[in-house]
Formats: sequence, structure tokens, C-alpha cells
Amino acid sequence: MAQIFIAIAIAEGYYFPGEMWTGGGDRDAGDFGWDFTGRRKKLSAEAMDKLKLQELKNGRAAMIAMAAFASAHSIAGSVPPITALGF
Repeated sequence: MAQIFIAIAIAEGYYFPGEMWTGGGDRDAGDFGWDFTGRRKKLSAEAMDKLKLQELKNGRAAMIAMAAFASAHSIAGSVPPITALGF
């Protein structure tokens, strides 16, 4: 667990966007410039916007799912599908 925490801390520290907190910065939020496959260079602007929207929706769905798990843990029976599955 400590190795995971250290690896995350190093990555976060290296890419910490201090200027983004004040509205500055020269990149989009979340764009760290990692494109290992070279796929981003081949996409049109419309296709890239579609992928960004898909990622945004995926993140929102993940946040809703985590909130459901937290509420199911805290309040018994608050999320019927989770209760029905026996989690």
C-alpha cells in the first residue's frame, strides 16, 4: 500500500498544476500530455471532443456509483439494487 501511495504522490507532485487553481495554466484540465499510443494526433477535433465528453460522463457515473456504495454502507436499504444483490 505504501508503494502505491508513494507512486501516486510522485506523479501528483510532478504534475501539480499550481497555476490552475488561480485560473492560469497553458493546458486543459486533466490533460497531462500522455499519449502513449499516438492516437490523439490521428483524431479530428470533433472526435476528440466526443471522447472528452464520453470521459466526462464516465467520471460522473463513477461518482454516482461511489455515492451509492457509500450511502448503502451508511444507511441500510437506501439503495435497493445493492441490497437485492446482497452487498
